[in-house]
Amino acid sequence: MANPQKENGYTAISNEILEAIYCYKLSGHELRMLLLVLRKTYGFNKTEDAISLSQMQKELSLSKTRCSQVINKLQLQNIVTVTENINGIGKKYKFNKDFEKWHTVTENINRYKKVKSTVTEKCNKPLQKSVSTKDNAQVPEWVNVELFGKYQQARNKKLKPASFELFFKKLRKLADQSNAPPDDILKQSIENGYQGIFLLKGEQNANSRQGNSGSQQPPLKKAGNAQSDGEPWPEDRAY
Repeated sequence: MANPQKENGYTAISNEILEAIYCYKLSGHELRMLLLVLRKTYGFNKTEDAISLSQMQKELSLSKTRCSQVINKLQLQNIVTVTENINGIGKKYKFNKDFEKWHTVTENINRYKKVKSTVTEKCNKPLQKSVSTKDNAQVPEWVNVELFGKYQQARNKKLKPASFELFFKKLRKLADQSNAPPDDILKQSIENGYQGIFLLKGEQNANSRQGNSGSQQPPLKKAGNAQSDGEPWPEDRAY
């Protein structure tokens, strides 16, 4: 059997405040939260006290989310004020005894509003494919797909998938003759605007000095048709 006694502690609240509280339209959760604030402040002869959401949750048996909603509603009504924010961990709350400054909040802050909006512009533009997925299936593993795509874009006329096998065969041969990776062959054509693939410049000059007439000669100047001495190379027509 409970037997509370004033001698064991009490909260000194004026009759005017009690009357203002029961006359004010508070929800059940709001009233319980207000009584908790009064107990933590006036109950310890203090005007303000730091009360965390964890304390509210424990004392009122409500979720932290609900506690946050209720205490915020009391702040909006100017019944409870925040005097200090303690490093984002907790806040010091103070009861506003000037009930004439309390005001009613008719908006329900506990409900989520659905906001309809129309997106009129794409923020992320679709990526442009250098080589189609179908073409990728025909690109050997030893070829850099991204670099090959750039080579295709640099050409006036893109290679057709039907000619891929012959093209990559020639690319490997030129890479072996140049003693360089296939990427360097492709980069040379991209950077110089060549419409075909050729031996690396340094390696071609070395082969010319050795009298190697079987090697392909790279163009001596840039041209839309990849011409060197005025005549198009056979490789340009084929690839």
